[in-house]
Amino acid sequence: MGKRGPQIGGAGRRKDAPVMCTLHEARTARGMTQRMLAEMLTTAPQTVALWESGKYWPHPRMMFALAYILGVTVPDLWPVLRREVILGELGLEPPAGAP
Repeated sequence: MGKRGPQIGGAGRRKDAPVMCTLHEARTARGMTQRMLAEMLTTAPQTVALWESGKYWPHPRMMFALAYILGVTVPDLWPVLRREVILGELGLEPPAGAP
């Protein structure tokens, strides 16, 4: 899991929609360092720093793990993401009739 996750809608860098500062805020509100969070996710502290800076986005599966650990939802951390984009990156289809 130390690899960078794909960009939503592509791979790598995310320039058009910066990550909100809420990842940093949620982590510090829990009294966690980047190292502590990285160890829980089995990734490098530098990776957490890249996510917090908005240079890279975590893989959607990692987003769910981050939200769970930090006690928030994925949209709390990345409000610019649409549900169908995340589901698409996971190879899932939204339920029929879902908004």
